[in-house]
Amino acid sequence: MLAQLDTAAEWSILNTETAEALSLLNGQGEPVEYSTRLGKFPGYLERTGIDLIADDGQCLRFEATVWVSREWPGGTFLGFGGFLERIRFAIDPSDNFFYFGQP
Repeated sequence: MLAQLDTAAEWSILNTETAEALSLLNGQGEPVEYSTRLGKFPGYLERTGIDLIADDGQCLRFEATVWVSREWPGGTFLGFGGFLERIRFAIDPSDNFFYFGQP
């Protein structure tokens, strides 16, 4: 799955298809209305396991908190809260590379 990196986002957002495939749309988490550039949407903060697959080096598995909503019309975004804050990462914009590792 591809995702956009948004270091200013309060939470990571999963698109509806991915959230449904992970059985995260049952509304078991904390209800949160999320304000985005597309408007405000009702949803939930859910905990899930994340696997970041490395092209080179070691893959990384960790627990993340993500925001999900049946009404979200957008894509998947990696935000700071609950996701990026739990790993070490670097970005090389000249090559469009995302580097990551254990905290």
